[in-house]
Amino acid sequence: MYASASNSRLKPVLSQFEGPLLRVFTIHNEPSMLIAAMAFSHRTAIALLMVLLTLLPVFALASDFQTPSITPQDLHESQVGDQPMIVIDVRKSGEYKSGHVPGALNIPHDKLQEKLDKLEGVNGVVLYCINGRRTKLAEQTLIENDIDNVFHLEGGLMGWRQAGYKVNTGWGP
Repeated sequence: MYASASNSRLKPVLSQFEGPLLRVFTIHNEPSMLIAAMAFSHRTAIALLMVLLTLLPVFALASDFQTPSITPQDLHESQVGDQPMIVIDVRKSGEYKSGHVPGALNIPHDKLQEKLDKLEGVNGVVLYCINGRRTKLAEQTLIENDIDNVFHLEGGLMGWRQAGYKVNTGWGP
């Protein structure tokens, strides 16, 4: 039961903590009763909104593929067959060297148009990057150039790693 405002011995005590990111207000009458409220400063609220708006296109792009996905497990199994698909890491060379799917070629998405001759007569093409943004750009290039049987690796390189498969480093497949 709450005390009335006229009862002076239970008059609420307001304390405030203000940091660079937020303000915390506490209203308390006794140690067993604590009510707290937080208010973000206007600068913090604007900064959080900007971060969310910046990330929104990345998440939207990464989930809107035009090609079917292939799971890491299905790709791993297909690579031991007699007609494996070509796997292309569409990241920059430094990223490729830091870790890539075994057997993958490194053709950055912005250089793919120049390397289309490498894809003639292949059984299929699997594209990947880290979060899907560059994979989506690469798949668009292949679609516009009538390359058939194009897939994207579900989860990208992170999905491959999370599935527990080996990642090579350095140059070469």
